[in-house]
Amino acid sequence: MQNGYLNFDEYIRQGEPNKKAKAEIWRTAIGLQAVDGLQTSDYLKDTACKHIEGEINIDQVRERINTYYQSKTKIESDDDNKQEADKVSANIAKILSSETLDFSDIFLCIEEYLKECLSMRDMCVIMI
Repeated sequence: MQNGYLNFDEYIRQGEPNKKAKAEIWRTAIGLQAVDGLQTSDYLKDTACKHIEGEINIDQVRERINTYYQSKTKIESDDDNKQEADKVSANIAKILSSETLDFSDIFLCIEEYLKECLSMRDMCVIMI
C-alpha cells in the first residue's frame, strides 16, 4: 500500500480530483460489503490503492484479485468470504467508475458472479 494509507479518507482529504473520486468509489464498494457483514482482504485494499494511485486500471484490479485467489496456497478459514467480498467490491468499483451507468455492465457482473458461485459450489461437491 503506497504512502501507508490504511483507509481511503486520506486520499479523499488530499483533494486530488482523480484520486479522490477513486477513493470514494472504493470506500463505497468496500462499505457495501461491510453492510453485509463481509470483510475484504488486505490484498484488495493494497490493490485498490494501486488503482487510486493510477498504477493499474480497474480491469487489472479484477484480474489480480482472481489470480490472487487462484494461486493462493495457504487457505484460511475466512478466505471464501473475503474472496466474495473482494470480487464483489471490485465489480462494484468497476460499475461506479464508469462515466455512464450501463446496465449491460451490471448484467455482466451479475453473470460473472453467478458463474463464480456455481463454480465454487461444484468444487465443494467434488471435494465431498
